[in-house]
Amino acid sequence: MLLSDTNFEKKISSNYEWNEIQRHHENGGGIGELIDTVELELAGGKRIEAPETVNLAACDCLDELGYKLWDAIGEYMVLFGIRTEDDYPDWKTVKAVQETIIQEFVKAGVCFKFHTVYTNEKTEKDAGKSE
Repeated sequence: MLLSDTNFEKKISSNYEWNEIQRHHENGGGIGELIDTVELELAGGKRIEAPETVNLAACDCLDELGYKLWDAIGEYMVLFGIRTEDDYPDWKTVKAVQETIIQEFVKAGVCFKFHTVYTNEKTEKDAGKSE
């Protein structure tokens, strides 16, 4: 896997054209660095490949993903005939769903590196246990 300059891991597909990658790099785009991965299994037996450590500390990807997650929650609500009064995300609901998703990945063995206000309390508790 390659780690892009935004800290999101990406696989290069087998049908890439080298000149496209070269042009991207010449225009200032980063090619990335090779990162180690591990194979894990989700609760239902689905096999996944993950970086040895998913570094969420270096980017605000959870905030960006929050908007996409809210859209997914909205689509799910429609299936039940539930509508919101406005188009603004309910961030407490997004964080609760996001935390559940992350916990399932953690149970499967994915190692997340967090350094945000959202997770500092848990990190500080864990750090106090090791002292």
